[in-house]
Amino acid sequence: MAKGRGFYRQLMDTHYIAMTGMCGGEGMSRKEASMRMQAISLGGYVENIGTEKLDEIFAENLYMVKVYPNEQSREALRVFKMSDGKREFFDLSTKPITREEFTLVDASEPKPAGGFVITDTCLPVCPQECIDHGSVLYVVEQEHCLYCGNCFSICFIHVIEQK
Repeated sequence: MAKGRGFYRQLMDTHYIAMTGMCGGEGMSRKEASMRMQAISLGGYVENIGTEKLDEIFAENLYMVKVYPNEQSREALRVFKMSDGKREFFDLSTKPITREEFTLVDASEPKPAGGFVITDTCLPVCPQECIDHGSVLYVVEQEHCLYCGNCFSICFIHVIEQK
């Protein structure tokens, strides 16, 4: 990130970033493409680590050599490291949809999973039909859940927990 940019100042002030990237549906109408999308969302706290890792970034992104051709021009750059946040992958082309949370930080530090847990039936309100009712306990298949909260909001016996 170039030190002269407004975005750099924002990161330095807030120490937080949220980004979403989408792909899929190339060559289709907008309506068709919307159901072929895959998206990744990242959000978390950032730390300015200076020029550490800059050589690695340039080795993997050769186009940057054309933008910043010498060491003097690269003095404007700083590297940010994201940690302690939430990351999700969505694939709308699968039925039910696929949603997966993942972490970019040390895997030895357990992170609580989000979502909803069901211990009784709320099947009709789940738009993805991702409530597994094949056992005694009903279970929300977290990898397909949209986190819409329909099951949570209509449960009159309050057995659904939001994590």
